[in-house]
Amino acid sequence: MNEASRILVVDDNPAILQLFSQILRTAGYEVREASTGRQGLQQTREHRPDLVLLDVVLPDMRGVEVCRQIKADAALPDIFVVLFSGEATGPAHKVVGLDTGADDYITKPVNPDEFLARIRTLLRLKRTTTALRVSEQRYRGLAESSPDAIFIVDRNTALQYVNQAAMRWLGRTEGEVLGCSPAEFFPPEIARRQRESLQRAFEKGKLVHAEAWTPFPGGVRWIESHLVPLRDQKGVVVSVMGVARDATKRKRAEESLKEREELRRRIISTAMEGFWMLDLAGNLVEVNEAYCRMSGYSREELLSMHVSDVEVNEPTPRLVVQHTRRITQSGKDQFETRHHCKDGRVMEVEVSATSLKLGKGYVFAFMRDITDRKRIEKELRQLPLRIIESQEAERLRVARELHDGVNQLIASAKMRLRKVGKSVPALKPAAREILSRCSELLVQALEENRRIARNLRPSDLDELGLAAACRNFCRQFQTRTGLAVKCSIARPGRRLAQAVELNLFRILQETMNNVEKHACAKTVRVQLAFQHSFIVLRIQDDGHGFPARGSKPAKQRGRGVGLTNMRERAVSLGGSCEIKSAPNRGTTVMVRIPRRNATLTRI
Repeated sequence: MNEASRILVVDDNPAILQLFSQILRTAGYEVREASTGRQGLQQTREHRPDLVLLDVVLPDMRGVEVCRQIKADAALPDIFVVLFSGEATGPAHKVVGLDTGADDYITKPVNPDEFLARIRTLLRLKRTTTALRVSEQRYRGLAESSPDAIFIVDRNTALQYVNQAAMRWLGRTEGEVLGCSPAEFFPPEIARRQRESLQRAFEKGKLVHAEAWTPFPGGVRWIESHLVPLRDQKGVVVSVMGVARDATKRKRAEESLKEREELRRRIISTAMEGFWMLDLAGNLVEVNEAYCRMSGYSREELLSMHVSDVEVNEPTPRLVVQHTRRITQSGKDQFETRHHCKDGRVMEVEVSATSLKLGKGYVFAFMRDITDRKRIEKELRQLPLRIIESQEAERLRVARELHDGVNQLIASAKMRLRKVGKSVPALKPAAREILSRCSELLVQALEENRRIARNLRPSDLDELGLAAACRNFCRQFQTRTGLAVKCSIARPGRRLAQAVELNLFRILQETMNNVEKHACAKTVRVQLAFQHSFIVLRIQDDGHGFPARGSKPAKQRGRGVGLTNMRERAVSLGGSCEIKSAPNRGTTVMVRIPRRNATLTRI
């Protein structure tokens, strides 16, 4: 029993009206009463009862007419009407009443239990009908509002239903398409494929998918359709519902994606640079022909390898995974590394890597073989050192020539002049004065040659080491120039490598010569210290100084070869040479050489 069910009883006989109302209220129904047909229509429209019990004979209008008006009113859906009568009880009366749309016809008198049973049955039927109507409206609304074309065909492939989208696609009205076959609206080849798809859906009784280019008003479209068999109560397929979707944009996007993928593949495959793609575990999942040529491995060999198999600088898979994850997090990276080649060579590689967050993520890398460039760069870095070495070798040769050749000749000439002075006692005083003067000049030339030879290759440096050579040089420099030279030179516990001693001494020598020529200084401070990690040579003067590099006059920009030479010597030892100066503030030269590059040996 449904307590919410509302029933309207319409009868002009007060006794019967009261009897029916009493029975229904006792059963728990909500009951309203009316004694005329017009009152019954008015209350039906105002209160919308679930069921109307309507006497056939009423004083103002027949109950059959009231039933006809209720059923014809679209605003009163699913209201069940039961006609009852004690006079019009014949079969003809029942036929007339049921033909007007009545849901049942009860003759009086009626047993109360039978009466309530029929009422309950009708109300259950009413609820079912209402649910079916609501469901049908819901699904019809979905079908009509769907952007996809929806249609239903019977076993003769005649259209039984089409929604608004299908009519828009076909450019026709509902009346023009219902009863026709879908194949009538398309060219023969497409129509044939449609008939075959529908036939498969009817025969197999399963969902059928189909795709095809199809002409429509306004152009050609790519249609994706799904055919769903519909069965009757016995399970027999009686019709097929089709849902067609315009897949033109998707197909064009897929074709565009395929074209771009093909273009990308061709670009990568024909690129001069090597290419590979890694997953986040460091496994090679794609390579191009250029990298195969660079490494000497085949594509099949590389795709079965881990990046640590070819990467020299990342020797373990764990480090590779960490590095690829860093690239994925940062988005890109550029670095230089080395790769093993199949023939045993080690290839210097410049890598430009980026990440793609697709699925679990991938790393893309383009690689350029820079082995030749690295070799040339190394040779260029060694070129200043080779020049310096050549200069030192030439200085050593000239110093030896001066010592072994020119000095010997000067000494021989001096001895001959002395012999002439002793063997010719009758020389005039003027001639003897000339001989004495020539002898003094030869002595000066001999001393000058010795000084030049010492500057070219100081013997103190080879025999006593850097500290002693620096002290002697500073002492001689002070004696020769008159400048005050304050030295703080530490003595190392080990002899430095010959190249280190020679280049540091040359830097000191070049700096002191610059002080003498340009600084107009009064005092020079020289400090040589051996720190924990560095050898530090510091030369400071209180001279005029010079402007910063950017403010140097244009006419003087061609000078400074000595400063460049000092820097190159420091760089050749893996160190640095820093020069600080300002007008009227003096100049400071700071040289720092890593001790690990000094190759220390015990004295």
